[in-house]
Amino acid sequence: MIVELSMHVAICALTFHRPEGLSSLLAALNLLRVPESVTVSIVVVDNDELGSGEAIVESAGASLAFPLTYVIEARRGIAQARNAAVAAAISGDADLVAFIDDDEVPDADWLTGLLEVQASTGADVVTGPVIPVFNEEPPDWVEQGKFYDRPRFPTGTRLTYARTSNVLIAARLLRDPWPPFDERYATTGGEDTHFFMRVRLNGAHIAWADDAVVRELVPPSRISVGWLVRRAYSRGNTLSLCLLDLQDSWPRRAKRVAAAAVEVGGGVALLATGPFRGKAVRVAALQKLAYGAGLASGLVGSTYQEYAQTHGR
Repeated sequence: MIVELSMHVAICALTFHRPEGLSSLLAALNLLRVPESVTVSIVVVDNDELGSGEAIVESAGASLAFPLTYVIEARRGIAQARNAAVAAAISGDADLVAFIDDDEVPDADWLTGLLEVQASTGADVVTGPVIPVFNEEPPDWVEQGKFYDRPRFPTGTRLTYARTSNVLIAARLLRDPWPPFDERYATTGGEDTHFFMRVRLNGAHIAWADDAVVRELVPPSRISVGWLVRRAYSRGNTLSLCLLDLQDSWPRRAKRVAAAAVEVGGGVALLATGPFRGKAVRVAALQKLAYGAGLASGLVGSTYQEYAQTHGR
């Protein structure tokens, strides 16, 4: 479908001590193929109060095809930085706001893919695939377990969730209530889970764009059993915290307890067969255990500081 309506899209990226990633991202954004009717601007929010990314932004901005705004958000936290990006985008009269991470690069037709699905479905939120890229061939157990792969769907599929690693959002969803991303999730992550859960409960339509591809560089520090297990725990933890905040009731708490028990039980059962089925199965079992434990811990208000450490360069 050809995008014919005139609109302004602000592409937002947050950065914190990832100079190589930010440089690669800006270079890739410069190669985007965009419909003639669409105006694009770029917003980079640096969550380093010293502005360590400024030189890279200035260098890239000199040859960038799109206007670029650089913002320093001195308050440490991914939610705070995301809100600063939204504020800059809205002040520039953006109709749509896209988010992409500073350890990712988009394919040339990434934005067009998102816009075409938005135009054809009328979706309030459009999200797409994030494909892992490894500098070196990963261990066999990583390939076998597909631990860094994410689900994909036919284009236009209606979803119940989205992620800010590859997403297009109608700006009106971000204006009210303010701030759009809950700043209690500053270093835990999950601010995007909370946001998309909230807007979906309020009737927002979330759609999938399978051709809107971005590629994520997986640094060596993430290629480990420990990181995968911690990540699974964090996902379970933040999901429970979000559910408690947005859909709290005793029946729902009981359902979460049951879900946690199922995950832990499944992990134990899988772990018992692990010695006979290889490392990938053992890691999957540990992930299920961790996810279940995270679900349970979130139910009692415990938090996990996932973003206390930066991975990658």
